[in-house]
Amino acid sequence: MGEQSKRDALDAMLEAFKAEYPSINVEVEVVASSSYVATYKNYIAAGEAPDIMFGKPQTMKEFVDGGYFMDLSNEECMKNVLPMLKDECTVNGGVYGFPMDAQVKACFYNKKMFKEAGVEVPKTREEFFKVADTFKEKGINPFIHPYNFIHGVFHELDSFFTSMAVGTDNKTVWKDSQEGTKELSDNAVVKDAMEMFSKFASYKDAGDTAVDQTQGIQNFAAGQRPMYMNGGWLMGDVMAASPDGEFGMFPTPWSDKPEDNKLWVGIDDVFVVSSQTEHKDEVMALLSFFANEQSSQDLDGDSKAYDKQCKCVNG
Repeated sequence: MGEQSKRDALDAMLEAFKAEYPSINVEVEVVASSSYVATYKNYIAAGEAPDIMFGKPQTMKEFVDGGYFMDLSNEECMKNVLPMLKDECTVNGGVYGFPMDAQVKACFYNKKMFKEAGVEVPKTREEFFKVADTFKEKGINPFIHPYNFIHGVFHELDSFFTSMAVGTDNKTVWKDSQEGTKELSDNAVVKDAMEMFSKFASYKDAGDTAVDQTQGIQNFAAGQRPMYMNGGWLMGDVMAASPDGEFGMFPTPWSDKPEDNKLWVGIDDVFVVSSQTEHKDEVMALLSFFANEQSSQDLDGDSKAYDKQCKCVNG
């Protein structure tokens, strides 16, 4: 929840929870996204694991294997969770996370800047780079690059590579690499993806290495650059900074066949529960409250204005 709109929504949800459960106190500790795994390890090793933590179980399998996360399969809070999202929190047959929402990764764009440049939304890889080159020829770097934020680099790659991996029958590419059964360097699709990412990264200036996610959002909202490959979570803050702005999104094209370029959809915010917690009843009361309709509206509220203006092209 690095975006202000998300944090505001969480505050609203916790305020409503406190009104209904006045005897339960919730203390929030903010941890840097670049170091949260190490922070969790330190807490767990000291026997002081937080009751609830933040993260995606499938990318934190070592915690699951070590028995540090609680299986939530049969808990009340999971009854209102979409099966697709529940699947993404499943490891070794257990459900080790409570997903708060689903998000997309795509290329977000400034409609006004596209119109002024005389370009259309690209549907193929070739068209995409032609759009980028058109802006570059006009003296405008085409992409927001928050390269002072490691997840910004990852989101840029992931905006097209997940679709690319699925579309080329490479669904387990990351898992195979993580488990040591296959090398990324032996995969032609991975090499192609990295070449494509390198091409994206070439549209930059020296200042991009100093831009973090927050500054990237402000720059995009201000119309400094026309495109931002990232996740839908950023658009609440973009619309807050530019309420009259006109923005859209399209699946980041990795193929020259339009039908191949699918929209990435998956979990974003996920809460995991410590198996060491001494407050299970209180934790489950909180997660069940998060699963109700009012909390869902609070979490989604900041995206409604964006939804009215954002058209998913070729999704």
